[in-house]
Amino acid sequence: MLARNDALNVLGAGEQEALALALEHPDAILLSNDRQVKRLATGYDVPVVNIPAFLVACKLAGLLDRSALAEIINLLQERDYYSFRQDVLRMLLD
Repeated sequence: MLARNDALNVLGAGEQEALALALEHPDAILLSNDRQVKRLATGYDVPVVNIPAFLVACKLAGLLDRSALAEIINLLQERDYYSFRQDVLRMLLD
């Protein structure tokens, strides 16, 4: 299904693979902040959650403490050059 969709060519290989995996697992939720990924995924009825919302949900559910969140944030910033708004950082780390 994915290989025949030219719209997917705008996505990187990793994003295409993530979407393909989500399609293989009906209960999957795709974690991405990319608008094109979200648009395409919702076209396939794959739910998408952005990274800050996912981390806030993990914090509120007690799945991640401040230390774990700080480590994840640091790794996202260093390895993926992901940037968080200051208000989001305060929400996550306070």
